[in-house]
Amino acid sequence: MSDPGDALVAETIAACARTWPDVRVDQAVVAARLGRLDASGLDASRLAELCLVWACLTGDPAAQRAIDRAIHAEAQRAVTELRKPAWLVDEVHQELGQRLLVAGEGGEPRLATYAGKAALGRWLGVTAMRTALNLTRRDRPEAPLVDDEVAAALIPPELAIVRERYRTEVEAAIRAAFDSLDNPRDRNLLRLYYLEHVGLEQLGQMFGVHGSTVSRWLTALREAIVEETRGYLAERLGPAGNFADIDSLIRAVHSDLDLTLSRILGTR
Repeated sequence: MSDPGDALVAETIAACARTWPDVRVDQAVVAARLGRLDASGLDASRLAELCLVWACLTGDPAAQRAIDRAIHAEAQRAVTELRKPAWLVDEVHQELGQRLLVAGEGGEPRLATYAGKAALGRWLGVTAMRTALNLTRRDRPEAPLVDDEVAAALIPPELAIVRERYRTEVEAAIRAAFDSLDNPRDRNLLRLYYLEHVGLEQLGQMFGVHGSTVSRWLTALREAIVEETRGYLAERLGPAGNFADIDSLIRAVHSDLDLTLSRILGTR
């Protein structure tokens, strides 16, 4: 009587062969790798991609070429979504390949951590985006990301006068509101959206949610920051009897909060 595990091994190799006919992988390798996974929660649609990864890790040339093509495609996608120069694709491709395919001392390459919980392209895409962001930060200019003249142009003149009068207090209040966020996800989300200009859909992929959910998170964070800013300004300006100015300031904060956050995060 055959072992039920043998059927899963055969199914995995067959699934890989249907998509990548030139890939070759030893049955013992597949059996050993499957043995490390939770078979009860294994997504059958990911078997081919798992097998491809395992073949790549064992040195199969066809599998290595397929993985390299996938890495390049995701590097290109990440650079395009970040609206960065095309030359960055090669840098992301090279660095991502190094990270995923070269083993550290006494360990396996990072590619070995792929467990089929998500599509291989999505898994590579998240890693490619992080790599592109890291490379972008490394070369980021010191100049502010936002021109104050742009912010001023978006604010009604009567609000601009009040905001200019209390510019120092407003920016200190928004900084304090940002620093008061106790959830690392919220701080990272704001940095990625305002500083790195990552789009909603890509953020959704990075955080494992739909883009509309990210939009709701950002709306809630904006409101939280405005309310924290209101409290800070009331504490600082209230004793001087400037409550009417506080209402005007809050309207000004609403008008250019996105630009102010971009500038503040760009100097942190």
